[in-house]
Order: sequence, then structure tokens, then C-alpha cells
Amino acid sequence: MERVQLDTTNVLLGILVGLGAAQMIALVVAAIWLKRTVGHLSQAAARFESERVAPLLGEAQQLGNQARQLMTELQAAVHRASALVNGVELRTRRAMATVDSVNKAVGAVVNTVWSQVRRALESGLRRRVSALVRSTRRADAPVSGE
Repeated sequence: MERVQLDTTNVLLGILVGLGAAQMIALVVAAIWLKRTVGHLSQAAARFESERVAPLLGEAQQLGNQARQLMTELQAAVHRASALVNGVELRTRRAMATVDSVNKAVGAVVNTVWSQVRRALESGLRRRVSALVRSTRRADAPVSGE
């Protein structure tokens, strides 16, 4: 009876060896499949990077360069505008000072002329009043020979 038990044991061991071999083959096939899949994914990622990411990166760099160039041009324009505004402001201040000076001079001339006109009117009025007073005195004086 020992032989029957050994046959059963051998059959069970054979099944275990077959299962182990099948597992090993399955692991090797899975490893090969995994390696190929990872290779395909790597290629797909590299292709995606070269077809999609690299052009976008290039465009982004180009836009960044254009933005920097535009900022430089804008800074120069702002500097020129600032210098122009400062020049206009300086000229405006000078013009206002000139206008103030002319206003003072005109005011002085007007005051002088007004004083002269007033004096002339006063002088003329005095003469007229004086002439009227003299003519009234003559009219009131007795006429000689009457």
C-alpha cells in the first residue's frame, strides 16, 4: 500500500510542479507584457511631449520674449512722455510767471493812467468851476456907467 500512497503523492507533487511552472510562465509573460506596455507608454509620453508640449513651450517662450520687448518699449515711451510732460509743465510755469508779470505791469500802467485821467478831470473841473465863479462874479458886479 505504500506504492499507492507514493503514486498519489507523486501526482500531487507533479500537479504542484506544473502549477509552479505555470505561475512562472505567467509571471514571465506578465513581466514581458508590463515591459512592453511601459515602453509604449514612454514612447507615447515622448511623442506627446514632442508634438504638444514642446510647441506650446516654444510659443510660451516666444510670447514671454515679446512681452519683455513690449515692456521695454512701453518703458521707453513712458519715459519720453514723462520728459514731455515735465517740459510742458516747466513751460507752463514760465508762461504763468510771464502772465503774472504782464498783469502787474498792466495793472501799474492802468493805475498810472487812471490817476492821470483823474487828475486831468479834477484840474479841468476846477478850471471850469473857477471860470464859472469868475463869470458869475462879473455878472453880479455893477456895470460902470450905469
